[in-house]
Amino acid sequence: MKKIKICHHDNSTSFTKEISRHAVRAIIENNNRLLLIFSSTVGDYKFPGGGIEKDESNEAALRREVQEECGVEVFEVKNMVLRIVEERISKECSTTKFKMISDYYICTSSEELGMQNLDPYEAELGFTPGWFDINDAVQCNNEIVNSTDADRIVPRWIKRDTMVLEMIKNRLIS
Repeated sequence: MKKIKICHHDNSTSFTKEISRHAVRAIIENNNRLLLIFSSTVGDYKFPGGGIEKDESNEAALRREVQEECGVEVFEVKNMVLRIVEERISKECSTTKFKMISDYYICTSSEELGMQNLDPYEAELGFTPGWFDINDAVQCNNEIVNSTDADRIVPRWIKRDTMVLEMIKNRLIS
């Protein structure tokens, strides 16, 4: 399993408190396409998944999140292939470090997309699941990341998930 740390703050920043969130993300490939979430509002692609609830196992959280976001049943949660730890200054307090831990798992699932059960912010972003070509997803996300349009919305997860898409594309994880 690979581990990557991404620091979104100056290393000289001092923190008095740290909060963290742990999430799981599914890498599901079928017929050379990946199950991804497309945001019709932003135009980016992300992996299905989300936060682990209290007393919930990683596998249970992964199954629940993929079902909610894609309407897809996860058949098998195989192995965790990647952990990305992101650190940034908390939105609420400049002396608090926010740590986002994202664990990526290889999974298998049904192909058919079903009913979604989205959180309000996900619905607002127009989250739409689908089986997408990895090259298209990488190109689209990179265009957003490299955009010079100051008014463009750039989700906080886009750099992380684009890096993972590129790792899969280059067969650095499988």
